[in-house]
Amino acid sequence: MLSVWFAEEGERVYEGDRVIEVLVDGATFDVLAPATGRLVEKRVIPNDMLSTEQILGMVEAEEGSQ
Repeated sequence: MLSVWFAEEGERVYEGDRVIEVLVDGATFDVLAPATGRLVEKRVIPNDMLSTEQILGMVEAEEGSQ
């Protein structure tokens, strides 16, 4: 389940930043930004149930970022 977003759409994120917190079997885990850029889309909201390989959001990477 998605617990919380730490970034808003349009906000700049840096590779390795904590962007999302998920809750799995009572434990929380952070999802980190895969690249430096802007969070352009959130595809899930807090309390949504998640599945494996689901796209949670989209980061538009800056040139030169992974």
